Amino acid sequence: MKTLVFVHGMRQENRSPDDLRQEWLDALEANWRRQGIARPDFELRMPYYGDTLDRLTRGVGADGKTVVARGDAPLPSLAADLLQQIGDRAGLDPADIAAESGQTVIDRGIANQQWAQGIARALGRKAPWLGHAALPFVEQVDAYLTNQHARKAVDDIVGPDLRGAERVIVAHSLGTIVGYRLLTDFGVASAVELLVTLGSPLGIDLVREYLKPPRLNRPPGVRAWLNGADVRDYVALYPALDKDSFCDGVENLTDIANRQDDPHAIVDYLTDPRIGERIARALA
Repeated sequence: MKTLVFVHGMRQENRSPDDLRQEWLDALEANWRRQGIARPDFELRMPYYGDTLDRLTRGVGADGKTVVARGDAPLPSLAADLLQQIGDRAGLDPADIAAESGQTVIDRGIANQQWAQGIARALGRKAPWLGHAALPFVEQVDAYLTNQHARKAVDDIVGPDLRGAERVIVAHSLGTIVGYRLLTDFGVASAVELLVTLGSPLGIDLVREYLKPPRLNRPPGVRAWLNGADVRDYVALYPALDKDSFCDGVENLTDIANRQDDPHAIVDYLTDPRIGERIARALA
């Protein structure tokens, strides 16, 4: 029997792991039913790291005490640059950001937390779903890629479920970064029939720089890689993962149409008929 592994993404703190796993599974099984696809037999796993990453991103220790107080401190460099890139992709005008932050436009850099909040509010006017998601997303990506303690804590949770034979892995959002890193490290110790990445930020140049070396490639143990994105999903700044944005050997579906109010929603990605059919075929 094959093993289906869900790897969740950002902003899943304070969620019930059981409820989160059921939400993904319900969307996928409904997809199969609509297509008349028989449910394959599989073992389901979903490692949950949401609370752990949230705590370490906020600088809170395991005992619940604040280790690092953020306050109005500037965003870390990677988080700030990512937020600016998302704003640029959304077509934000610096004057609009300045108006939202109550600051004078000096340059295009992110000088402080108020400027970052201004970008988030301006994004919220342009894409309401992203307004509340942008800051947590860039902060959690920054924590995972630049904080070795946060990265190890997440990897220790997710890694054991990715290692082994006959895996089908479905990763979303930040989970695609976590999954890619671990599968690259594991090499052939993970035999993955199909890797599915949805709403992935892997193509962002700032992210890519933290994933090298080694050279960006399809992980050695991954037999097939399917990437899906809605072009309105600003988390997937580069919807297609190809030789120009990431590497060769990835099949891309960049015409997925998710809901208008949240094109990053995983339950919508899992309702795409092509995604559902490919997962079922890999599990058969």
